[in-house]
Amino acid sequence: MKPNEFVFFRYILFAITSILPLFGTSQSVRLDSLKYNLSRTIDKTKQIDLLNEISAKYYYMHYDSLLYYAEEAFRRSVALGYTDGEILSLLRKCDYYINTGDFKTANILVEQAELLATKINNKLLLAESYLIRGDIFVSISVYDKAYDYYNSALQIFTNENQKARALKSENRICVALYFFNNKYDKALEVFQRVLNEAEVINDKELIATCLNNVAAMYGKLGDNSKAIELFYRALQINLDSREYFLAATNLVSMATIYVALAENDTAAAYFSKALEYTGNDKNVLLTNLIQLRRGIFYYKTDSIESAVLDLREAFTTAELAGWPQPAMQSAELLAKIYEQQGNDQLSLFFLKKYIENMKVVESEGNTKKIAELEMKYNFEKEALRIEALNRRKTLLLSAALITSILIIVLIIILLIHIRTRAAAAKLKHHNEMLEKEQIKQNLANQLELRNKEITSNIILLQKKNEILTGIADKLMKAKHQFTEQNKEFIERCIIELRENTDDSDWKNFELQFNQIYESFYRKLDKINPNLTVNDRRLCAYLRLNMTTKEIAALTNLSVHSVEVARHRLRKKLQIDDPSILLVSFLERL
Repeated sequence: MKPNEFVFFRYILFAITSILPLFGTSQSVRLDSLKYNLSRTIDKTKQIDLLNEISAKYYYMHYDSLLYYAEEAFRRSVALGYTDGEILSLLRKCDYYINTGDFKTANILVEQAELLATKINNKLLLAESYLIRGDIFVSISVYDKAYDYYNSALQIFTNENQKARALKSENRICVALYFFNNKYDKALEVFQRVLNEAEVINDKELIATCLNNVAAMYGKLGDNSKAIELFYRALQINLDSREYFLAATNLVSMATIYVALAENDTAAAYFSKALEYTGNDKNVLLTNLIQLRRGIFYYKTDSIESAVLDLREAFTTAELAGWPQPAMQSAELLAKIYEQQGNDQLSLFFLKKYIENMKVVESEGNTKKIAELEMKYNFEKEALRIEALNRRKTLLLSAALITSILIIVLIIILLIHIRTRAAAAKLKHHNEMLEKEQIKQNLANQLELRNKEITSNIILLQKKNEILTGIADKLMKAKHQFTEQNKEFIERCIIELRENTDDSDWKNFELQFNQIYESFYRKLDKINPNLTVNDRRLCAYLRLNMTTKEIAALTNLSVHSVEVARHRLRKKLQIDDPSILLVSFLERL
């Protein structure tokens, strides 16, 4: 596929601002010098770098040569494992396919370059890949996407302190946002700011580029004198740097303005000077395009002889080079000229050539348009896919968020429920413990009350026995003082009194005691079944928490006798440990 060369002049601004050699390679390095250095160097990586630089130089001159050197650099880079050179050669090949309208291939190549740059973490080459990606989207008029990539490159260059490259990225952004959207006043503002910053860092190449941009905007806005002034400043910088190609574009831009101002002699002089510089630069492509432009100029100004010379030269060169666009345009005008001159043979010849090349141009245009539409379709398809994916992610995230919130709420409710149940269970347990404690306390109180009751009863019984015994003893002593008639009565009274002091009261006590302490005597019997009645009574008194003095008073014994009885009882109950109290032992029974 051959490039659409003539559109170069339509997009001359974009070509100058965006397609510059990578890493700031100065245009002052001549193509012949690069080829000479290539033939002399033995460093393989340097050879690859030179091949990429030569390929970049051919961007302005010959696309097939651009691709040839880029392919050679790529082949050597892969063989050597030189990833930087491989990435640069891929980007140079992208330049070729962008200009030939094969955007699909260009997009595939730049994706490879991005992956390699990311793999080796070369941020600068990644940014350069983003610039090329932006160029692809500009070529298919998807300017918002182009802006995204240009801006990504700008951010990297800014972070890496690459001021000149950052400014070039801003130029590209301005082209995508404003120039191709005919917002020339806004574009002028941005280009002027970039020019001011380029002058601060004194980057001559970038200054010349920015002057061209600002001048072009003044021309679009109708300020031709300002445009010519700035184009002239750019021209001087390019001539000082021996950048004849760029100098020629400055001259063509000024010649175009002079044509609009109807200053034809001046315009013709600038066209001629431009051709002189392209000849010095051996730039056949640009020479052909300028010659065609000058031929059209001569035709429109009725300088027919000069027009024929330029148009025939342009046609011959374009035919030999296989450039259908300039060949078609020059053939069309030549057919008209020869028809006007009555030369039907030549008019018919060039008319046929015009038709032949027009078919090629239309075919290439259709192919390019198809490629552009395919690229747009793939981009929109991918955008829709990403949008659907993002929407799905959003839905999934929303669902996950809602689910998480619900789970958290459920967990909180569950925790509250668990804590409530725990608190209720704790309260219930506390209440049960209080109730048990109350019951225990009540039982203890009842037990204490009954103990007191039993103790009182036994004391009363004991007192009663003492009284009855005392009365019986007194009657016995006074027995001889009674009459015979009364003695029999007194004896019966003494017998009745003594019967009331027998063990029946004690049996009543034991019965009452057993009702409270059911297993007490049974456990005592298990320990020692040979306990005497007095031993059992002493155990009962001690279980009722009666003191030694109380027991002594109750049993009419001395305190010492009671203590001796307690000591004997310990032995009978087999209590050998002196730390165990007898009362405590009995309380556990």
